[in-house]
Amino acid sequence: MLRPFVECLWVHALDGPDPAEDRRILPDGRIDLVWIPQLGTVVAGPQTRHTSRPLAAPLLAVGARFHPGAAPELLRVAASELVDAHVPLDAVRPALASRLDARLRSASDPLAALERELARSLDGLRELDPALREATHLLAAGPASVAETAARVYVSERQLERRFAERIGYGPKTFQRIARFQRAVGGLRRGGPGLAHAALMAGYADQAHLTRESRRLAGLTPRQLVSWMG
Repeated sequence: MLRPFVECLWVHALDGPDPAEDRRILPDGRIDLVWIPQLGTVVAGPQTRHTSRPLAAPLLAVGARFHPGAAPELLRVAASELVDAHVPLDAVRPALASRLDARLRSASDPLAALERELARSLDGLRELDPALREATHLLAAGPASVAETAARVYVSERQLERRFAERIGYGPKTFQRIARFQRAVGGLRRGGPGLAHAALMAGYADQAHLTRESRRLAGLTPRQLVSWMG
């Protein structure tokens, strides 16, 4: 039931002193629904730059990360209205926010409760249209231009831009840029021959290009990013 909409469910728990640098969150082109006992349920919108989690430790956060473009069907709001924002779910779906908060607060396993409530809420909703789904796969995979992508999914560039703004939050070029950076992050996390190789494998022109993008999107140089990821 969740699979067409939800990429993964997750739990983030921090006890003791707050590790300040761990508060950094990198853009990934997704929308997350996050329940935090002190805040209730928050919509973490699609990011164009790094941001920080809203609370310091100690912290419990339970969340669902949606496939690119899938969350607006549940939220009933255009993704473009959520870019670079943390919005209380109560502001867009008050009944859903109230139900989630009641269920998760009383649950012995909040993650399982979130899964059950999302399955109930997503039942019968329209899945992501195939053209947009395929376009996100093509742009995330590598160097296809927006024009080539639009042609391959049989829509005009203008239609593709409009669908991305409504369902992803920003245009296909921005989505592709963030996906390329995430490929680099994955390469850096795995380790290997070095920064130049990671840049090349992710699709950057050179190491300097990766460094510029890392500063813009993560607020860190690639070497600092590797250290931050541990």
